[in-house]
Amino acid sequence: MSDLTKQLQEQDGVFRELLAISNCPSMSVGVLHNGEIIHTAHYGTREVGKKLPPNDDTIYRTASLTKSLTACATAALVYDGILDWDIPIRNYLPDFRERQDDIGLNATVRDLLCNRTGLATGDYYWGQQYGEFLLPHDELVHMAAHIPAVRPFRKRFVYSTWNYSLVTEIVEAVTGMTLGQFIGKRFLGPLGMDRTTFSDTHRYDNVALGYAVDADGSYHHVPLQQMNDEIGLAGVCGVKSSLKDLIIWYKGLLSAQQDQATSGLPNSPTSPFVHTKDIFYPHVKVLGSTSYCMGLYKTTLPGLLGLSSLNTISWLGSKKSPIVEAASGRPLDVWHHTGSMPACLATAFLIPETQTAVVVLTNAIGFMDPTDFVAQQILAIVINGKANRSLVDLAKVARASNIAEYPTLHAKLLHARTGKSNRPPSSYEGHYWNAAGNFCLTISAHPSSSPGMGGGLRMAVQAVPLTSYNLEPYDADTWWWPPNRKLELCEKGMHAYKQAGCHLVTFSSSDGEPVDRLLWHHDPTTAEPEVFKRGKEGPRWKGYVRGSKEARL
Repeated sequence: MSDLTKQLQEQDGVFRELLAISNCPSMSVGVLHNGEIIHTAHYGTREVGKKLPPNDDTIYRTASLTKSLTACATAALVYDGILDWDIPIRNYLPDFRERQDDIGLNATVRDLLCNRTGLATGDYYWGQQYGEFLLPHDELVHMAAHIPAVRPFRKRFVYSTWNYSLVTEIVEAVTGMTLGQFIGKRFLGPLGMDRTTFSDTHRYDNVALGYAVDADGSYHHVPLQQMNDEIGLAGVCGVKSSLKDLIIWYKGLLSAQQDQATSGLPNSPTSPFVHTKDIFYPHVKVLGSTSYCMGLYKTTLPGLLGLSSLNTISWLGSKKSPIVEAASGRPLDVWHHTGSMPACLATAFLIPETQTAVVVLTNAIGFMDPTDFVAQQILAIVINGKANRSLVDLAKVARASNIAEYPTLHAKLLHARTGKSNRPPSSYEGHYWNAAGNFCLTISAHPSSSPGMGGGLRMAVQAVPLTSYNLEPYDADTWWWPPNRKLELCEKGMHAYKQAGCHLVTFSSSDGEPVDRLLWHHDPTTAEPEVFKRGKEGPRWKGYVRGSKEARL
């Protein structure tokens, strides 16, 4: 046993404590160093209420760790001459030609992969509740042509789901295969990654179920979106994989990167990984010493490796989050990514210089992100030979912030609420359409859950069976759905949307005329709420079929 392996094993108690603070049910940890696996460990249970500990083969959702696979698949098609990094994507996706701004005319595959298009996040168009998808696959490119730009093209980093969705569409258009099929043939099969899939996990055993955690620490198995090849999000967050397979992936990627950096060639003998120079190159600055490459962030230490973790984004902020130092203060480059979506968190750190990879996976969004802090603790030991003793205390701060966020938001919104509406509920009833004409919010009168409020409203989304909001009078022509952690995270399986504007729906009219529009600030990256105009039917409404049920207005 090496001294480094022994040091990592000695952190077992710290890892268990971080997992306990987060209240996530399970966690799997793997460390590759000098190209060899030196440590793996597993904690908790993959199914609450049962003694089913995870192991190297347990399948977890990996969320945005998927993007590394998507970037490498795209690089393979560039190497084959089927794609070009710098040809406008309108040449591959004819429906995108309706967009006539800089993005529509000039955006390339390179721009998409490094998240520098400036497109807004627009996550609410994908799905909001109960794992229901809200857009048909054949509407995605058209919708992307209407997603607003919130930053200058090629000047700023915006982490937008739409970029990798468009890459998915391009790969499928030029190969005639789904992204999962192409990656399976080109990478997963040759690498022996038989516990990795873009499909649903029903045919697999040893799968970590996904959970949400309520403020009292109770677990709730939540409805999850089946991120598969059928719905257009495969290249965004569709990978389900095991610790063993992810270590295989990163080992192969690191080895190819080292070989190609030495040879100057775009390929390596017997390796499916190509064009790693482009993949690892920092294409756009994010913050401080961090840039975004293709499916990976790059941070030069000292730096904020948890930049994309919910620990930093939601609960600690960049000023409280730990700064990782390199040994003797010398600069060291680390490539990394985190993943987060309802019922999973994941972190991966890569150091090509020492052929090091750290992978940590869990099956819930708990009170803090243990994958981030456990990975940082491991990295501190690998590069500095000593642990960061502040992480447990910071985890407790993040936990307290997490538990307080819903009550704090509720109190903030309640402070400005009068509970009085300008009009009776019936005056707001109708269908409200987005500018693309393919997304509908249907408002109908609904009994109020608050006594004395004179009735409430129900806002149904895209006429799917379950996704809807019960609205209460807030003030004048504004209505709200009160923040509720248990309802949103635990019962409906929603992302944690903690901005006030997301919980407010405002109706508007011209000069006292009947209500003709609805304003909803559902996207935190946009400066203004989106406007949905009242009308009987959107120009692209097709009576979309969801499974066996047809959605009719």
